[in-house]
Amino acid sequence: MKISIRKILEKEHSKHNALFLAGYIYIEPGALKEYMAILFGDDIKLAQRAAWSLSDIALNEPRRIQRYFPKLISVLEQGAAHPAIERNILHGFERMEIPEKFQSALIDICFANMISEDKSIAARAYSITLAARLCAPYPELVSEFGVLVKELQERPLSAGIKVRLRNAIRDLKINAI
Repeated sequence: MKISIRKILEKEHSKHNALFLAGYIYIEPGALKEYMAILFGDDIKLAQRAAWSLSDIALNEPRRIQRYFPKLISVLEQGAAHPAIERNILHGFERMEIPEKFQSALIDICFANMISEDKSIAARAYSITLAARLCAPYPELVSEFGVLVKELQERPLSAGIKVRLRNAIRDLKINAI
């Protein structure tokens, strides 16, 4: 039975709906295309609601999302229409293996987000974790990440960002303040 993703998103914004949509997308072959059209569409309210399902889809069906990586990265580079869209895209990327050809762009985005006071705490926290993971194989990037970490540690930070920084420092074996 074909379900209208748009109608589900118009009905309500809830975790139940987000999980239902993710589950529907797993089993219905054409649903991901409709879902992504809404996520990238002009209706900010529906895009925000759709974004909530993205991290679950990314965790359980990462291969199906890979063809949308360029567009997802473009949304992050240009600035998402709503903080929830940005936050959920970053959370999705945090949960997936990232092909090498996309890593540089994502590292740049994450580095900028980490130091931006204008980004939400969640977007900054996801950016820290994602950047740490992507930088890990490259000693020169670990050094650059370490410089940003030291800069951040001189600022007042939320508990969530402090925890993400502490974990990144531990995982990358960075000497920090």
